[in-house]
Amino acid sequence: MFISIAGTSRAEEAGEAYIRERPGTKYALGFRPLPPPYIGDLDLAEERLATALEQLGDEPLVISMQGMLHARRNQSGPAVECVRKRSNPTYSHASEIAVVYAALGDKDQAMNWLEKGYPLRSDARFENLVRRIGLPR
Repeated sequence: MFISIAGTSRAEEAGEAYIRERPGTKYALGFRPLPPPYIGDLDLAEERLATALEQLGDEPLVISMQGMLHARRNQSGPAVECVRKRSNPTYSHASEIAVVYAALGDKDQAMNWLEKGYPLRSDARFENLVRRIGLPR
């Protein structure tokens, strides 16, 4: 839900409603920092991220959000360090890593991670979609 409306004020409203309904849950705390960077409120994002880090520690989603905040602040070194921490053999969510690279303006790395996480090219439905909308192959 948050991902689909992250760039809107509705995301903030939805996030706060989720916190009220499920205070202290892992997902409420983990997703709460998500809307502010997309709507440009980096100070609010940092405040919420600090709470999430304090309560959830090195939870992968929180590390991804930390990387996103660094990227939005043009702090490429710390952002890439978060990606490094997040990119582990036991659990890497490609879209979360791709978002950090996209925020850094590194489209190639963002696309590489999306392709790792979502290998659609081998899916016949993807090929059909590409053909129907007229994209070059």
